[in-house]
Amino acid sequence: MAFIGGGEANAAILGGQVDVGISGFGEWGSLMESGRIRLLAVASTKRLPGSDTPTFKELGLDLVFANWRGVVAPPSITQEQRKWYVNTVSKARDSQVWQETLKRNNWQDSFLTDDAFNQFIAQDSARANRILSRVGLAQGESWAAVGPFLFPTISGVGLMLMRSIIVFSSFKGRRSLSGASLSDKSAAHTELSDFDNIPETGRFLLVAVTVLIYIVGLRFIGFMYVTPALIVALSSMSIFPKR
Repeated sequence: MAFIGGGEANAAILGGQVDVGISGFGEWGSLMESGRIRLLAVASTKRLPGSDTPTFKELGLDLVFANWRGVVAPPSITQEQRKWYVNTVSKARDSQVWQETLKRNNWQDSFLTDDAFNQFIAQDSARANRILSRVGLAQGESWAAVGPFLFPTISGVGLMLMRSIIVFSSFKGRRSLSGASLSDKSAAHTELSDFDNIPETGRFLLVAVTVLIYIVGLRFIGFMYVTPALIVALSSMSIFPKR
């Protein structure tokens, strides 16, 4: 079970909705100190100061993971600008306020700048790619490699296609009715309105079954294939008359 923030994770742990959880020490440190939860292990290289909680390595699991933060800038900045940013962040790091913040939150100081920081990012990115490759999410392993714009583009093209079909159908219907007799127009109007005569319960069930198929398809077929099909199916239910 995944949560979007530490607050929801805390509520789930305290409410008994989940048995165990994984989060940053800062999220659960106060709960541990109050005795409301018990920490089982930490993913750092060594135990936290003043804590008896063992590391994963001590428990026989070769796992070290840090939720680090960094300050980055566009690659087009000048050397003078780069130097100013590094000096400013370095001064902030050496300040008493920051040192107290580290102590209060039990954060580990892993400050890096310049080439050392660049090397760390390269190593961390390589490690992340290895992990993602093992679960099938690395570049070349799944649809995650196609970028963030593919699926919105597919949806946009699908909507444009459906819009074109609507316009074409409307234009075709008007042309066919322009030369028809009064009785033919009345019959055609009745035919075009047949879809509106479907009971509301039937419409609801049809849409519900379609969405259910879509949810199952996401699991076994994939987003890329079932989403365009869903767009076409729901659009057809909405715009096309019963023949």
